[in-house]
Amino acid sequence: IGVATTSATVNAGAASVSYSLPAGTNAASYTILAVYNPGVHFLTNTDSSHTLTVNAASTSTVANNQSAAFSASARTVTLSATVTSAAGPVNQGTVTFTLKNGATVIGTATTSTTVSNGNATVNYTLPGNMPVGNYTIVATYNPSANFITSTDNTHTLSVRYAVTTTLASSSNPSTFNNPVTFTAKFAVSGASLSGLVGQTVTFKDGANVIGTGIINASGIATFTTSSLAAGSHTISVNYAGDGSYGASSASITQAVNALGRVR
Repeated sequence: IGVATTSATVNAGAASVSYSLPAGTNAASYTILAVYNPGVHFLTNTDSSHTLTVNAASTSTVANNQSAAFSASARTVTLSATVTSAAGPVNQGTVTFTLKNGATVIGTATTSTTVSNGNATVNYTLPGNMPVGNYTIVATYNPSANFITSTDNTHTLSVRYAVTTTLASSSNPSTFNNPVTFTAKFAVSGASLSGLVGQTVTFKDGANVIGTGIINASGIATFTTSSLAAGSHTISVNYAGDGSYGASSASITQAVNALGRVR
C-alpha cells in the first residue's frame, strides 16, 4: 500500500517517516513492515508484528424536503438525500428512506441504489387517501466497510390539496389609463373550496406587487387597476398556500395600448 519510505539516520534508537496513504485506502488493518538498513557495525533485522488501522470515516446524511398533492389513489414521489464525509461526497453504500407520522411508518421503507457523488434517490409509494399534513422523512445511510452510518430525520414531506388557478383579463388589449380587471379562479382537487374562502392572493406585474384580492365563496378573486403603462405586461396571481392547500399561480400577457393608438 503506497510507496516504501526510508527514514533519516536512526537517532537514539528511534526512526520515523511520514508515510503517504493513497486516496481511497479501504478501512482495514495493515501490516507495518519495518526493515532496518544497517551500517557496517550492525546486522539487518525486520519487524512485521505491528499494524496500522484505517478506521471507517464518519458521514453526514441530509434529506431534502419534498411536497406531494393529495390523491385518492396510490402514487409515487421522489425522495432524495446527500451523503458526505470529511473527504467530500460519498460514492459507496445505499440510503433507506422511511416516511413516518410520529412513530407510524407510512408506506414501505425503500432503499436507493448505490450512492453516487453523494446523491441518493428513491421513488417512494404513497398510499391512496394519505391525509393532508407533514410527514417526517427518515433517511438512513447504509455504509460499506469504509464509512459509518448516519441518519437524518429533520426534513419533511408535505401533503397538500392541489390548487389550480386560471387568470383572465376583462380587456386585452386594454388602453392606457383605463381600468382593467383581472379575475383569478381557483379550483381544489380532493376537497371543497371552503378552505380557500377569505384567503388573500397577490397580483404582480412582473416581479412587482400591484395589488391583492380575496378569494370568495365561488373561488374567485379580482383586482382592478388603471395604472399599467403602455406596453406588454406579464400579470400573475399567486396563492401562497397553507397547511392544507398547496401553493398555486397563473399568469397572462396583458397588452396596454397608448392613448389614441389602435392595434
